[in-house]
Amino acid sequence: MNKSLKVKIMAPVFGGFLLVLLVIVILSTNITSYEIEKIAENKGSALSKIVSTAVMESIDLEDSDSCLKNLKSIRNDPSVVITQVFKPDLTLFSQDYNESRDLAGQKDKKEKPKAKSQKEIDEIIKKHFKFSTSSLNKLPKKGKINISETTINGVNCLLFSSRIVNTDSNADVGFLNIVLSLEEVEATVGKISTWQIIISLVAFLVIGLISFVILTRIIKPLLRANKIMEELSAGEGDLTVKLDVTTQDEIGKLSDSFNKFVDKLRGIIMNLKDT
Repeated sequence: MNKSLKVKIMAPVFGGFLLVLLVIVILSTNITSYEIEKIAENKGSALSKIVSTAVMESIDLEDSDSCLKNLKSIRNDPSVVITQVFKPDLTLFSQDYNESRDLAGQKDKKEKPKAKSQKEIDEIIKKHFKFSTSSLNKLPKKGKINISETTINGVNCLLFSSRIVNTDSNADVGFLNIVLSLEEVEATVGKISTWQIIISLVAFLVIGLISFVILTRIIKPLLRANKIMEELSAGEGDLTVKLDVTTQDEIGKLSDSFNKFVDKLRGIIMNLKDT
């Protein structure tokens, strides 16, 4: 009975958890290229708005060093390949590229990229990123971001081009380009999916353990009552044994009723003996 009762109760519970876990695994591992691109688009659009706000004042003040510092601040994101800021007359104001992307063709991939001068950075970007500044004039106004596909060193990327607009005067102060690597976005999403699966599995095991402990405590009085009844039916029962009544729920009421039944049965037997 012990095994049978636990299986009957636990099977639906564990079955439900397994089904949820299976759905999470399927959704996490079957991310299409279209979904990856959509995630990259949302990420690039958000970065464009953040960087535009950060460099706006630097352009107004003609402070290219401050502008470059803001561009370098997003280097920690491995999906960012190139960032560029242009003046309203389409002349280049500042640009940066993520050295971890290895656009310079570093031989040892495990070796940390060496810091490069701004001149070296400009030459690397010019070599690997073919971009016509005339297309910036065709960009939509007021915060609209133009998204196009491009290839950098054989890597599929998305180019986010937008106008930098002064929030006070609503005037154009420049243009911004951000290039994101689709491969890096996919790798990041893959890591997140892996952690989702691990966390879901751990949660499943923890919930399963807690459910097992709770279930064992709930059915313990039932199992003990069953054992006593089996002993009584075999003529070997101890009529002085009672079940502990620790709750006022259905299990507690059942235990109390069982104790009253045994007491009454013991009284009947004692009366029979006296007669």
